[in-house]
Amino acid sequence: MLAALIVLGSTPPSLPAPSGPFAVGTATQSYTDTSRRDLQNPAAPRSIIVQFWYPAKRTSNPQTEAYMSAQLLAALRADQYLNVDVKLLNGWDRISTHSYRNATPVAQPFPFFLFAPGLGMSRASYTTLAEELASRGIIVAMADHPYCGLSVYPDGKLRAYTAIKRKAEELVQDIADDQSFLLQELSKATPFGLKIDWSRVVVGGHSIGGAAALQTGRGNATIKGAIDLDGDVWGDVEASGTRKPFLTLLNRPGLPVQIPLGMQKERTEEWESVLAKSDVTARVITIGPAYHFTFSDVPFLLPLRVLRESGATMDPMRSRSVIARLIESYIKSDRGKFDKVAASIDEAQVLLRKDR
Repeated sequence: MLAALIVLGSTPPSLPAPSGPFAVGTATQSYTDTSRRDLQNPAAPRSIIVQFWYPAKRTSNPQTEAYMSAQLLAALRADQYLNVDVKLLNGWDRISTHSYRNATPVAQPFPFFLFAPGLGMSRASYTTLAEELASRGIIVAMADHPYCGLSVYPDGKLRAYTAIKRKAEELVQDIADDQSFLLQELSKATPFGLKIDWSRVVVGGHSIGGAAALQTGRGNATIKGAIDLDGDVWGDVEASGTRKPFLTLLNRPGLPVQIPLGMQKERTEEWESVLAKSDVTARVITIGPAYHFTFSDVPFLLPLRVLRESGATMDPMRSRSVIARLIESYIKSDRGKFDKVAASIDEAQVLLRKDR
């Protein structure tokens, strides 16, 4: 984990603008799964907050969405987020995004990417990726899964991952059940006038959220495939593989970080085992020089020295471009075109592949 570092000044960091041709709109909605109970309050049903980012019409009176609330920032501080000096989080609640609140969506069907954050993370922590994909013509939905990350609910209460002790397998199944439930609800009614191209629906996530996306791929017939951003393998997927095509993107750190050969071999064998148990097309690709949090907003928020010490020496703008391009191609393209895109990216190296 990261060491305590220097104190930043009062000026908050900034997030880069998305590069695609579309303006980006955003809106938030809560969903209630009456078939399941809140883990801390069994008398109440399970409630899930979902934020959507989508291609939007440009407006002459834009109001951008805030990056995060003061309440969420306070929760990050209390959690000692990323194990850095909490002063490095100064001003994060004053950061501006490039998403326009409740903007009118472009009136045509777009591919859909349902994404789950990592353990102890929130949907806000992936804003740059969501905005970039939306600007390229993909509707992105990110859920704050209760008691899996850090999320402040409309009632002002925090549903933190630390509130209830859960095994990794249980967390993975909770998130996978949430994703299946949300897909079912969205198939009945899509909010905010959004139009989903249901032939190009992919689930994904980062870290434990990525592991959960593979689990969702075991039982959901709606989706085209799953994308795991640097998540390990847990539960049913570890035991029996998955049933939907998938893409896994793993970090590959540069110097000064040196991963022991034994650990590298163990990681490769883990994914070889999953591929052997899965009768699907799959790609496992390493991205580097990068580290675990390269797949989030962290490269734009912490000093470059922190990133370099963690082996993430790739330029943050380049890492966002590489990750977004691979995700976009996987969601929109066939296997042959995706392989050509991956081969054209120097920072992407195919570790394993399987063709069904």
